[in-house]
Amino acid sequence: MDNRKFFQKWSKTRKRGRLLHNITYAVSGSIGGILAGIYTIYSHNNYTSATIIAPAIGGFIGGLIGGNSNWNKNEKKYSNILNS
Repeated sequence: MDNRKFFQKWSKTRKRGRLLHNITYAVSGSIGGILAGIYTIYSHNNYTSATIIAPAIGGFIGGLIGGNSNWNKNEKKYSNILNS
């Protein structure tokens, strides 16, 4: 993605705010964890409540960390483009 496209896209994301950005990542991670749990249930015919709950929570926490990291990286790039 060239700098102009990144700048325009990130400007829109910034307006929505950091909290919404991080929650979006967390929910995506949680959905990924749920899908991994469902796959485990069907592939191994083994179900416990932790089969879905643990990956969902892990995905949520990982999504929060990833979203925050992504925000910081993109803010740095945005600032560099703005100042150049």
